[in-house]
Amino acid sequence: MNSIRTFATGAAIAALVSLMSSCNCGTGNGADGGTGGGTTSSTTGGGSAATGGGSSTGGGTAVTGGGTATTGGGSGLTGGGSGTATSAEIVQAVTAVGNAICARAAACGAISSDSLATCQNYYSASFPNTVEALDAGRLLFSSTQLSACASAISTASCLNFDSVNLRSPPPPCDTAFTGSVSVGNRCGNDGECNANLLCRGASCAAVCVATGGVNQPCNFAGNTGCNAGLWCDGTSSLCRAPGTAGDTCNLGRAGSCAVNFKCDEATTLCVRLPADTEACPQGQCDSTTFCDPNDSVCHPRTGLNSTCNSPDACQAAFRCNQSSTCVARPTMGQPCVSYDECAPGLNCDSLLKSCQADTQVDPGQPCTNGQLRCKRDSCRNTIESTDGGVGVAGVCGVPQIGDRCFSHSSCPALSYCTSSGLNTAGVCATATSGNACNGNENCASGEYCSMSVCHPRIASGAVCDEMTVCAVPTQRCLALPTAPTDFRCRAQGGASAACADSNGCALGFMCVNQVCVLAGSMGAPCVGNELCFDGTCLELDAGVRRCGAKAADGASCFINAGCVSGYCDPVHNKCTAACF
Repeated sequence: MNSIRTFATGAAIAALVSLMSSCNCGTGNGADGGTGGGTTSSTTGGGSAATGGGSSTGGGTAVTGGGTATTGGGSGLTGGGSGTATSAEIVQAVTAVGNAICARAAACGAISSDSLATCQNYYSASFPNTVEALDAGRLLFSSTQLSACASAISTASCLNFDSVNLRSPPPPCDTAFTGSVSVGNRCGNDGECNANLLCRGASCAAVCVATGGVNQPCNFAGNTGCNAGLWCDGTSSLCRAPGTAGDTCNLGRAGSCAVNFKCDEATTLCVRLPADTEACPQGQCDSTTFCDPNDSVCHPRTGLNSTCNSPDACQAAFRCNQSSTCVARPTMGQPCVSYDECAPGLNCDSLLKSCQADTQVDPGQPCTNGQLRCKRDSCRNTIESTDGGVGVAGVCGVPQIGDRCFSHSSCPALSYCTSSGLNTAGVCATATSGNACNGNENCASGEYCSMSVCHPRIASGAVCDEMTVCAVPTQRCLALPTAPTDFRCRAQGGASAACADSNGCALGFMCVNQVCVLAGSMGAPCVGNELCFDGTCLELDAGVRRCGAKAADGASCFINAGCVSGYCDPVHNKCTAACF
């Protein structure tokens, strides 16, 4: 239930398009993690690609867990309108994106058309903090890109919708906002800072700080943000130099100890590795020696043409071949067999059978799905050798019907891979009734994926279960209070409709005492047990959270709009004087 709160403290479009995942949008039944309640041709569900699992620290929660191009310092502006718009123009531009999401969700059948106004209320209820940051100039936006974002959403594939949650923002949305705050100046969250800066410090005293150096902030969850040779300490989320004897280390983080040291499992302190002539009961020695399996003692690594009795017996520039001799490691482009036999910095590409650097490849360029990986899209039509020899590289691009494939995930939407098994090539074919699948995207229109097979969606009024998906996108597999075991595909209820839980109520309604009641307005239940269109969400009734008057400083809060001051401290969830 975090995305409402994160949007209130964030400013990127990714939060706006993921906001709805936190409220009750009728995400009922799904198959194999499939649809969120049977949305039209929905892609695999079980969580939104637009939301993540982690959050930033200090100065407010990150806009999306896991981050997007619009957070963590922002992305470059393209187009016009960079922060010179009036408040009214800013509100209009941001609102247009929310309206586009709601309109497209209705057009795709993900919500009923009469839920449009309610959908738009969800978004507009969480705009104030974003608009304030834009109006103050801590955030800049490109009117050109924001308009392109709304336009792209209005034509987005219905496969991208789960209720009113847009699974992943179209590319124009990624460059709509950028932070403008420089080092040492006040900020509300990471997205308000210039590139390569993070917002750190106490809530209303947070400033943009540099990243990457020793004792500077980093992202431990993603293991990113530190300069070469440093590691990210999970305890402090600060970059540290590799430790030596007695320094604190992290077992799960490579590089937390310096060369010739290791992280001790019992103490999580760096300890020296055994050296020449010392015992090596755990099979590890320092960089100049190896652990001889015959006597469990460290011995010096040997040079070119020396005899070797272990893969680790040769010096780093050499390898032990099948004749037990240290030979030179193959270099860039030279033939190889095993993954780790190449010179330092290279690995053996399994398709080309040659040493290659780990490289991200642009669209239209050769790729291998090994060392040469596509930056985006897929590596199309690689050909493996039937005798284990050198294969043929593919080309990075958007998957097409007829492409060679080994798995359904390599094929475009509404298609599947005809491969008959592991390591057996097939082709991407148009989905037909009952074909194999990994998710709903591999099934024909009107079918869903369950137990790796496509099945017809369940007709309105027919018996269903938690594994099935209803044919009518706005229906869910629901039981009624009078027949709690009789699950059928039914429409979600509006005002005064009977319900067993809030899944049985339409967008904007909550189930209270087995009756759907309008939510979000003053005195009504809070939407998704958290959001109010007016006021703030309070425990006014036993067990039922309702929308009440905005809270004074010191009171509990969920979003900025719930506080008289207009600011909800995201660290302590308390109303406080506004930071800006």
